[in-house]
Amino acid sequence: MNIFVPLYVGYKPGCWCGLSKTAHGSNIQTANPGEAWVPARHTQATPTDAYGTVEFQGGPHPTKAQYVRLSHDTRPELIVQLLTREWALDRPKLLITIQGGKANFDLQPKLKKVLRKGLLKAAKTTGAWIFTGGTNTGVTRQVGDALQLERSQRAGRVVSIGIAPWGIVEGANELIGKGRDVPYHAIASPR
Repeated sequence: MNIFVPLYVGYKPGCWCGLSKTAHGSNIQTANPGEAWVPARHTQATPTDAYGTVEFQGGPHPTKAQYVRLSHDTRPELIVQLLTREWALDRPKLLITIQGGKANFDLQPKLKKVLRKGLLKAAKTTGAWIFTGGTNTGVTRQVGDALQLERSQRAGRVVSIGIAPWGIVEGANELIGKGRDVPYHAIASPR
């Protein structure tokens, strides 16, 4: 089970979500130059309009994942309800978070095998959920490679949840819509 959860937090020029300031119409008060961006003042909460299933293309085996765009301040109990009730995931006994830099690197085959075996054993024996930054770079790429190999072997179910800022998701506008099925071509970052 893969889950892609782009968060609606932004940091690009223009609006903080990555769109131009004019894309939101006149309902949003924008920050003036030099003024600190304050979510409560410069955003407007609305029900999400971006959720469905994404099918990652370009790998040896297409991988499907459910996705939803959430606000940075979505109440945790609502997220747990979405994951357990709506998406029918069993509650985990362990949460594994993988953090690391975005710089790409290659692992020696022996280290890659150790990472894969250890991570997958920990996840399977505990029913853990694995959280990453949801990008195809750095440590997250290494974890994704390990999980992709696991999926191709169909040797059990591992839940992975990638959380990426909406502003860095390539083609995010294609994900907007309710209950969409979207083919998604991940941008390959140079190693």
